[in-house]
Amino acid sequence: MHADLKYVETLEKEIDELESDKTEYSDMCDVILQECVSKDVMCSYLMSLSNLDALAELQCMYLYKVKECECLAQKLSKQTESVSKKVHTKLFQCFAKIEKHSISLELALEKCKEQVKNDTVCNKKASNVFRKEREQYFKIQDLKAQLQDKNIAISELKKLIEKGKGKSVDTKFDRPSVVRQPNAQQIPKPSVLGKPTPFLDSLERRYFSKSKSVPKTNVSEGLSKPVTAQTLLQTAKKAVS
Repeated sequence: MHADLKYVETLEKEIDELESDKTEYSDMCDVILQECVSKDVMCSYLMSLSNLDALAELQCMYLYKVKECECLAQKLSKQTESVSKKVHTKLFQCFAKIEKHSISLELALEKCKEQVKNDTVCNKKASNVFRKEREQYFKIQDLKAQLQDKNIAISELKKLIEKGKGKSVDTKFDRPSVVRQPNAQQIPKPSVLGKPTPFLDSLERRYFSKSKSVPKTNVSEGLSKPVTAQTLLQTAKKAVS
């Protein structure tokens, strides 16, 4: 029993010692924890301070960049204003030139319209003149054809007269009486070759001085009819026969 008590006492002593050690260890732990916490706080504080410095530097850099951006924006606005003014002046000059050109084109168009109107009027007048000249040309051609027929008939009459020269030398023909207007003049007829020939009085004196007398009624009837080459030839043949 005495041994058991001693053992219990020793155990109690050991327990007391352990409890004292426990308190000591707990105190040491508290101290260590405090030291660690203080170190962490200091580190974090220092880190925060360093971060604050970096943040301040970043803020300074940001403000500097903002100022640079503002300066660049001002410069850009000034340049854009100058460029816009130059472009505006150039565009205004181009617009003025185009407006002048359009006005000149409008004037030219009006002149062209007036010229076209005048040309149409001139063309109408020219067409009328051309029509009249064309009609006159055809009339002249008809007259030339008639004159040519008459010249051919006269040449045939001359040939027939020359042929009848040997046959009727002693015969007599009275000159046909032609009804003339008072104060009428004798107009010489053109020859076949285009040269003017004297009136046929010499031929009549030469070849009709000894010819037979022709009734006046036939002459007047012949003059009342239209004179053509065929009628002249027929009358000449009748006179020769």
